Parts: sequence; structure tokens; C-alpha cells
Amino acid sequence: MEDPIRSRAAAAGLAEEVLDHARSVPLLVVCMAADRETPLIPPDLLDRAADGAALVRTVVTGEATWELKHRLPAGLDVYGDAVRIWWPAPEAGSGGHPLLLLDADRDPALVAEWVRAALDRRPRQERAAVVATADENAATLRLAGGGTVIVAREESNTHGLAADRVLRPGQPVRVLVLKEPAQGLPGQGSLLPFEPDVRRRLSEGYPAGTVLRCRVWRLHRLGAVVDVLPGLTGLVPVSELADEWVGHPDKRLAVGDLVDARLLDTDGQTVRLTLRGVGAGPAVAAALLPDGPPWLAPPTPAVELPDLAESDPAVLAWERTGRAATVSPGDPAEEFTELDRLEDAVRRAAYMHRRTEDLLGDTERRLVKLRAQAAELRHELEVDLIELHDRALRSVEQEYERVSGSSQQALDAARVEIHRLRGMLADAVREQDRLAEQARSAGEDARRSAEALRRANVEAKRQRTRARRLDAELAALVPESDRLRAAIRSSWLRQTSKADRARYPWREPVIGPDFAASLDNLEGVSRERVMQVCAEVVSGRAADRSGLQVHALRSADGGGSAQRTRHDGARAYRASLQVRTAAARRLHYWVLPDGRIELAKVGYHDDFTIR
Repeated sequence: MEDPIRSRAAAAGLAEEVLDHARSVPLLVVCMAADRETPLIPPDLLDRAADGAALVRTVVTGEATWELKHRLPAGLDVYGDAVRIWWPAPEAGSGGHPLLLLDADRDPALVAEWVRAALDRRPRQERAAVVATADENAATLRLAGGGTVIVAREESNTHGLAADRVLRPGQPVRVLVLKEPAQGLPGQGSLLPFEPDVRRRLSEGYPAGTVLRCRVWRLHRLGAVVDVLPGLTGLVPVSELADEWVGHPDKRLAVGDLVDARLLDTDGQTVRLTLRGVGAGPAVAAALLPDGPPWLAPPTPAVELPDLAESDPAVLAWERTGRAATVSPGDPAEEFTELDRLEDAVRRAAYMHRRTEDLLGDTERRLVKLRAQAAELRHELEVDLIELHDRALRSVEQEYERVSGSSQQALDAARVEIHRLRGMLADAVREQDRLAEQARSAGEDARRSAEALRRANVEAKRQRTRARRLDAELAALVPESDRLRAAIRSSWLRQTSKADRARYPWREPVIGPDFAASLDNLEGVSRERVMQVCAEVVSGRAADRSGLQVHALRSADGGGSAQRTRHDGARAYRASLQVRTAAARRLHYWVLPDGRIELAKVGYHDDFTIR
């Protein structure tokens, strides 16, 4: 057996294992209190009970359990002395993850039997299907063996794409049935557990040399960043934009352009592509799912499909794919390796060398020709100059004397003004370049922020839908009163030692008819604080806690009023949830004739009602 999980780092690894969509085996975890040397139920007994159907882990309360509570969805953590089964991630929405609270009197054999029974009831709702119709908001899938399910847009992919950008009529898929079809009505399904890792999808479906249709996402001084698949970007280095040298990608491309690029490397840290030598031939439009529609192309028209059976070739031909964590689109230009920079520098140097040789050759030829022409002109000019020398010299001297006085002053002023204007022009050009760079940077930041906000909204919507579904399933499986009692017991276990539990034993409380509703409507105090005070009251420890101010609940706020009693002999009490606070909150409860506690309601200081 593995060592118990105690640290936050080890608990973080366990949380990743719990949430891994590629996991196919259940995890069976036994949690023990930090003051124990061994769990109440031996892990090897649970391992034998699982008989290879689950992996057994041991967790110690403290840092590890708090880290699990932080990383796992609500209701999936473990605490105190307990046993929980985590189904594989694709089955997270089908029946919950069973939890059994333990105590020292619990028979280990009965716990082992509970584990075997729970594993035998493991939910399995994965089905083969073929897409019948697909539009922007949903897709209809026909299940093998009969029946249909609806897959909503948020259940078709994790990238915020429309459903018809992921699914097409006639496409075979694997689907997790969240709600079975019944009485001729379609059920509900999800494809999220089977969504492939986009990097693996690219390397397996599109080998190096494939020409792909891509979309420009960002322009960087080192190249153009393009969307290759949803959630996966690649880099077209500036040296691969064209056969001739390009100073900056924005000279050739704009954000949002669709381009055809050839894959150079899909196995490295950065997906590299090129636009050189692509030509005007057809490009492959990549699909997120195998045999699916191109994610950058219009949707495929709907077609009528026949009923399916498990032996249908379209179903048998489907190879199930696993799903890893979604790759968040980063900036591949920032991941440019040293080798990439060296390769880019070598290409630049070779290009400049060729250009220099061409320019030098042209310069030498032009120089020879110009020298010959200059020799001829020099001879002609010498003859003309000798003839005109005397006449021109005299004319120039006379003209110079006439204009030198007034023109020299104007010429000097003009030179000063020209110098000043050139300085202003240079300053204006520098300011224009600075403002243009700021505008370009601001535009890139705005586009990046808008994309991040859009993806965050999609993820938030998906999480809200998942939370509503899990809340509904939890309410259907476990009554609210049982959940409240479990929460109070958990608080009692956390805040008491072994000696405390012997002195203040646990007594099962009665949940009054108004308690759950008053707890939901109460504001200004945490639910955890309410559970702590209830645990103190139920165990009888509240009377020894001066801060709780336990006293009889009277008919009015006055010492002379009589204590409230009920027809069955129960006596009313109240305890403080807060002190020295405006409208301080109070807990009202009954002490029954047999000594048990009935939790009636939580309310405010001036509220004396109880039922």
C-alpha cells in the first residue's frame, strides 16, 4: 500500500488524479483523523474488498484535506474518519460519489461489504451514437440500440464553439448519457469526457507537411501566431512569411485573416508553420473531433439517418479517444527557443549576404559605365570652359557684387529656418512612431483581454450548469436533513479531540421543519459558524462555553418572562452565533424530554419566535 497523503503537494497530485478525464478506474480513499496512527478501517481490507476494481488511497486530515476541498468541486472532498469512492471523471455526473462516515464502533466487515456493493452499482452510461442533426446551439444524437439524446452547446466542447463546429450529421461518437430517453422524449448527453487533447489530436491527425487552414490570432515581431485548432496556437516565424524578407508580420497579415500554412513541426514545444511555397492548392480544414466538421468552415447540412445497432459499421469503426487537460492558448512567440532564434539569425544572415553580393555586382558594373561617361563629359566641358572662362568670370563677378549684399542675409536666415524646421520634423516623426507603437500595443492588449473574457464567460457558464445539475442530483439522492446532520457531525469531529468526544459524545439531532429554510435565508454569518455552534449544542458542550451565552428562550426580552415550552414537554433555548454585533444572530432549539436536541431555526437578536 502507498504511504498516507499528508502534505498539500501530495493532495494536489491526488486532486489531479481525481479530475483526470482519462482515468477509467474508481479511486477508493479512506480518510483518518490526524491524531490517529492508523485508519479506523485498514486500507488492505478495503483493497481486498475492491478486488482490483478500484485503487485505494489513504489521506490524513489537516493540510491534505483542506487542499482537496480547495481543488475539488463542492461535495467531493473528504474529512474526518470516512470512506469515499471517486468514480472516473466521465461518470462524475451519474449518481454521485458515495461517502461513508466512520466511527470506532463501525464493524470493518460491514464497511467492506458496503464497498463491494457500491462498486457493483458503479454507474455506466457511456454509449455509442451517431449525430443526426446539429445546429449552433445543440446536436441530436441517435443512440445505438434506439433512442435519442440532445447534446447542448456547452456539453459539446470546452472551447465555446457552436455545436455544428464540432459535430456533423453522420458522425460516429461516444456520448455520456446524463439523462436516459423516456416515453418517446429525448434524453440529455455530454461529449466533454471524450474531447481529445488538442496537441495530440494535431500530431495524430495532421502529420508534418500538411497544409492547414488557420486563423491569425496575434502579430509579433518574431512572427505571426495563428489558431491551428481550438485552444491550440502555432507560430509562423517572420522568416517563413514569404520568400523575400519581411520586416514585421503586419506588413503581410492582419489579425483575423484566414491563411493556409504548412506544418513544419508538431512534436516540439512550439507548433511551427510556414507560408513559403504553400501555393494556391487546397488546404485541409482541421476538425476538433475525428470525422467531424472543419472548425473554421460553415456547418454541414443536416441529413436523415437510419436507426443504429451496436453492430453498425459506423459504430464499430469508431475508436474511442481519451481526454487530457485543455491546452490554454499562450503566446508561442514567448516560447521561442534559443535554437529557433539561432536558426532565424542564420537565415537572416544568408539572405543579407545574397543581397549584398547582388548589390556589389550591380554597383561595380554601374561604376565602370559612369566612369566612361564622366571621361567624355570632362573632355567636352574642358573645351567649353576654356572658351567661356573669361566672359563668365566677368559676368559672375559683376552679379555677385550686386546680390551679395542683400542675398547673403536672406540666405543665412533661410538656413536657420530650414534647420529649425528639420528639427521639428524629426521630433514629429519620432512622436508619430511612438504613438503608432502605443496604438498597436493597446489594440493587441484589448484583443487579448476580450478573448480571455469570452473564454472565462464560457467556462463560468459551463460550471454554473454543472453546479445546478449536481445540486439537483444531490437533493434527489440525499435529503437535506441528512446533509445538515452530516455537516454538523463533521464540525463536531473537526473541533474535538478524542478526550473531548468521550466527555461530550455525539447525539443525533432532530432537524426542525423551519431550520433548513431559515439557514438558507440567513445573512451576515457563515454556514460553517452555524454548524460549529450546532455541534456544541448537540454534544452538550455549549453550556460550558461562556461565549455562546446559552439561556432559556422566553416569550419576550425580559428576565421575568416565562420560558417557552411545547405540548410534548420540550423546553426552548437560544445560543449566540455572534456577540457585540448589530442585529446579532441567534440559534433557537428545543431540548426534548429524552435529552435530545431539536434544532428549530436561526434568526436575529430581537426574534423570539420558535416552532
